[in-house]
Amino acid sequence: MRHHLRSAPLASALCLVASAAAGQSFEPSFGRPLAPIWNGLYLGAHGGGGFGTADEEAFDLSGGFGGLHGGYQIQSGNLILGVEAEVMLGDIGGSASETYAGEFLGEPWAATASATLSAETVAALKGRIGY
Repeated sequence: MRHHLRSAPLASALCLVASAAAGQSFEPSFGRPLAPIWNGLYLGAHGGGGFGTADEEAFDLSGGFGGLHGGYQIQSGNLILGVEAEVMLGDIGGSASETYAGEFLGEPWAATASATLSAETVAALKGRIGY
């Protein structure tokens, strides 16, 4: 059985980001173009949806998710260090079942197999380093 899960983020419609980069301040660099300062706190929200199917039987997955993220960055020269935390809540899932039947030593038999897949909560803590 082959599974496909595709995520269709609605980032452009649902992303409400208030970041340090949005209200950038600039420092003079003596003859060079002004460079952004990446110091500070940023907060945001994100959301989207997902869907998918399995090849064999009708095992359809669908649902949505949303979450909050935030972090803090420090810039020292060209080096940027930071940390970010993220929490997502969602309800992406689906289930399928199939009944098998046959005969063994002249006796009929039947069995049902079922499966459920779901994604409800995701949390992450990430470090960041950049140049």
